[in-house]
Amino acid sequence: MKKLILVTITILMTTIFLLGCTAEPETEVRTEVEEVKIEVGVMNQDRVWNESKQAANYQKQLNNKIEAIQEEYNQIAEGLEEEEQLEQHQQAYEEINQLQDDLRGQFVAEIEEAVKEIAEEEGLDMILDQQDVRYGGIDITDQVIEKLQ
Repeated sequence: MKKLILVTITILMTTIFLLGCTAEPETEVRTEVEEVKIEVGVMNQDRVWNESKQAANYQKQLNNKIEAIQEEYNQIAEGLEEEEQLEQHQQAYEEINQLQDDLRGQFVAEIEEAVKEIAEEEGLDMILDQQDVRYGGIDITDQVIEKLQ
């Protein structure tokens, strides 16, 4: 009797095991990858700084103000002692640096605005400096220079 129960249990377990191995999996794994296309524009910042009329205008403004500051410094420093002249020179230097930073900031803001407009018009997802791109990209340098006229 014990042998009969043992044989029956063994057959039953073997049947359950075989049925479990041949059953289809309940979950299906899909590995679909959606293709994403990113449009990248490139811009040569050096050309923008060297070739745009707006950059030339800012440089002209800076040069004129530097000359005015130098003339003012020369007039003030004429009758001063060496220590006071150094102080006046330092003030003039700081004023020139501040002016240069302000003008550079204004120009950079104009470049950023022009780049943003071109990116929207051309459907570009990002714009990189041309120096950072080894291959590819849509060159928008001429368009940026044109917008800054």
